[in-house]
Amino acid sequence: LGDEFVYVFVGRERKKFAVHRALIRSQSAFFKDAFTEADPASLETELHLPYDSVSIFEIFVGWMYRGHLVFKVFEGDGVEFTADDCIDLYLFAEQKLCTALQNAAMDLFQDNIRDGVWSLNYNLLTKIFGLNDYDEIDHLFCVREFCCAVLYYYLLVSQTWGPQYMTGLFQQCPEAMEAFLEFQVKMSQKKDIKTSDPQRRGNSTLYHCCFFHLHDSNQDEDACRSEHSEEGRLNSASSNALSQ
Repeated sequence: LGDEFVYVFVGRERKKFAVHRALIRSQSAFFKDAFTEADPASLETELHLPYDSVSIFEIFVGWMYRGHLVFKVFEGDGVEFTADDCIDLYLFAEQKLCTALQNAAMDLFQDNIRDGVWSLNYNLLTKIFGLNDYDEIDHLFCVREFCCAVLYYYLLVSQTWGPQYMTGLFQQCPEAMEAFLEFQVKMSQKKDIKTSDPQRRGNSTLYHCCFFHLHDSNQDEDACRSEHSEEGRLNSASSNALSQ
């Protein structure tokens, strides 16, 4: 990791985080540019993120050093990591161009939906599908694809939710209905769609381990630093800290 530190001041309270320069630069183009090494004589050592959440940045720092995400992030104080927190974390990673963290957050979201810790309720779906009303950026694309796949599975495969419940859900969140219908058309010709559970990574040829992941253009799925394997959980963040 080296012995050079940089300092990030987060939120209105300007909470100070000290992190290794090499590690944070390795996470994304955003932080690589923020702490440039183009001119060693005038290295940037401070970054101010006044509009970011202190708690989300704290999770990001923990992920960088631990190499994985955990459900109860704030160890010792009993504060749970919620589905809303997970979406906020994904959005933070999206904004900071941190693909590996997006995939880690996606894995965590997928696992907790599968285990029944979180549910796709009206409020959560509204948060996920309502973001794109404000700009032209395709926010949360992989998360929305996963939600559509789960809704399809609940309605047409496992019949966890009946048509009446789904109708009520779509009436409350029409953005989700539009995305669901598009997903249904797109996936209708997939031969495994009626037997595959999207909540379980890698249990079918359709929903393989990286189906809901993003990958850099020069990265294949075999190199994905995902949490879908034990090796990925242990090494997802810090294994390549000095490689860039």
